[in-house]
Formats: sequence, structure tokens, C-alpha cells
Amino acid sequence: MAIHERLKQIRLEHNLSQSDFAQLASVSQPTIANWENGSHVPHREKLETLSQALGFDLLWLLSGDGDAERRMANPYLMQPIHHIPIYDWPEEAQTIDGLKPIGYLPFAARKQPLFAFRRPQVKSGRDRFWLIDTPKNADSEQPHLIRRERAYRIVPNYAAAKGDPIIGPVLASIYLYAPIDQGYEMPTGMPA
Repeated sequence: MAIHERLKQIRLEHNLSQSDFAQLASVSQPTIANWENGSHVPHREKLETLSQALGFDLLWLLSGDGDAERRMANPYLMQPIHHIPIYDWPEEAQTIDGLKPIGYLPFAARKQPLFAFRRPQVKSGRDRFWLIDTPKNADSEQPHLIRRERAYRIVPNYAAAKGDPIIGPVLASIYLYAPIDQGYEMPTGMPA
């Protein structure tokens, strides 16, 4: 986002007309129009005047940096971090009950997934993690983890489950380029 777009954003956030904004900056309304369409660059002292009058961060206006409330990452940063237990993909006839986590994956989400499975991808040499949510958060169009013929499988959507027991919807699928260290120790204070 360029400075002219940030200026317009500030004006609109404060529900000001271009004339009102011009009056605060001690310039004319056509000057504000030129600032907002990017054809003219405002003088720094006019921006400082607006910053003081409206209480926004001048650094953010000039560069896009600063003011945490305006950073694009802010919604992500405000989400709680959950430590998702990671399990190796179960072998046939194994059940999820009694599996021991091989580690934890910090994950920012509004809802807390229950667990993640790790499955090595032989062809690529990478590991793939499947984050599994609770069944109550299921969307019929998202992939699902099911148990079919004594094995766990990912199917493309709810309809593909065809009556098989559904463990939960897939919240995310993540590839790692390096395999996880098998000697990973759980951080202190993490549940076993």
C-alpha cells in the first residue's frame, strides 16, 4: 500500500470528507484529492500536523512500518498460539488412543485443533503434517481424516467418507523440507 492509499485510509477511518481533512492540514480540498490519487506528495510538516490532530503513527503513514494496529500481520499476531501434539502416522491396526507425541507444532488459530499426524513423503523426501480439527468444526467440502479398513486415510471431502468413521476435518496440510529430529524433546511444562 502506497502513502496516498494510507492517507485515504486514515481519512475514511475518521469519517472525514476531503474538505474536513484539508481543513485539518491547512490545505485546500483539491490538494487532498491530489494527495489521495498519488499525483502530488504531501509536505512532511502537513503530515505531521495530521498525525498530531488524528493520533496516527507518522512512521506507518510514511513507510507502512510501525503502529502495530495497522500491520498486516496483526490479526495473526493476536491469535493465541496452541501447541499441537504431532504423532507419527499410525500403522494399520493401530489406533490413535495411546499414541505418544513425537513433538509439538506451535500453531496460531482461533480454534484449537486436536492433533497433527506426520507422514514422510518417500518421493520428495519431505515430511507432511496433517492438522486435524474437531468434527464439530467440519465443513463438508474440506478434506477429512477417516478410518477405513483398519487404516487412517485422508479423503477429499465429507461425501468421500461414504459412511466410514470420521476422525475430523483437515484444518491444514504442511510440508517440511527437512525431516523432524526423532530425538525431539518436549518443552518443559508441555502435557505428555
